[in-house]
Amino acid sequence: TGPVTDDEITPIDAPSLGVDKPAPTNADEDGSGDVSVGDTLTYTITATNSGGANLTNVVISDDLITPTGGTAPCAILAPGGACTLVGTYTVTAGDVTVGSITNTATADSDQTGPVTDDEVTRVPSPQLDVLKPAPTNADDDGSGDVSEGDTLTYTITATNTGTSVL
Repeated sequence: TGPVTDDEITPIDAPSLGVDKPAPTNADEDGSGDVSVGDTLTYTITATNSGGANLTNVVISDDLITPTGGTAPCAILAPGGACTLVGTYTVTAGDVTVGSITNTATADSDQTGPVTDDEVTRVPSPQLDVLKPAPTNADDDGSGDVSEGDTLTYTITATNTGTSVL
């Protein structure tokens, strides 16, 4: 007989890593209802194995936050599995001046290149204007001028001209 061959194709599962950094939760220490100086923001970053192969040494990093929990780093991350990093950040006066906090998370593994996800948190700017026009005069003595015994009425108006709750 002539030579006989048999081919075998072995599929190789492709590795794939994704990272998601949603908007933070706000402890809202001052009770203002929006992001302001001194508030503690908590970020939960999730790296997900979206491929068909195991990933090893999955690391999540974020230079802005102080890590407080999660499962990262993950030695092995199976397909469909997730690895998390939880951390906090305290809002500064500089963030208010800029008007936002831009924060980038990075996830990496031995089988993939790094992937990133940015989260931009708007920081409202407080601004208060006060208007105190000249008073009205009841002119109690009928002199036509402001004089002793006249009742002056002032209307003072404070207006929030910024973008944050005051």
